[in-house]
Amino acid sequence: MNYPAASRKRRIVALLIDSSFYGYLASLFMYLVFFVFKAPWDTTVIHNGLGFISVLWLLGFIIFSAKDSFNGLGLGKLIMGIRVYGEDRKPASILSSLIRNLPLLAWPIEALVMIISSSKKRVGDHLVETQVCRDKNI
Repeated sequence: MNYPAASRKRRIVALLIDSSFYGYLASLFMYLVFFVFKAPWDTTVIHNGLGFISVLWLLGFIIFSAKDSFNGLGLGKLIMGIRVYGEDRKPASILSSLIRNLPLLAWPIEALVMIISSSKKRVGDHLVETQVCRDKNI
């Protein structure tokens, strides 16, 4: 199984698909909480709850970071026909997926490294020794 490295364009489009999908899910969640279930806007948890908002943000980021943990695929990668492989040429694990997506917090640096890198790897890929490859079996 010697798949070629995925193009930068496919990787960027896959990330945009994932970001749009998770943004839509977050919007849907907020709509359900505040408009369908009629949660009050003026509670002390919301006004004084920087900790509450931070916990929600952290939970959302952890879920987003695990986006490629199902057999090396996320929704964007599935649509674009690419997959994350570990150094053992097996699809990336949940832990490696979480770690490789943490540097996305500094996405401009990630994008610059991927553009400059001859191996088309991001900082996260270098951290856990993964490679995003084109998979024609998808």
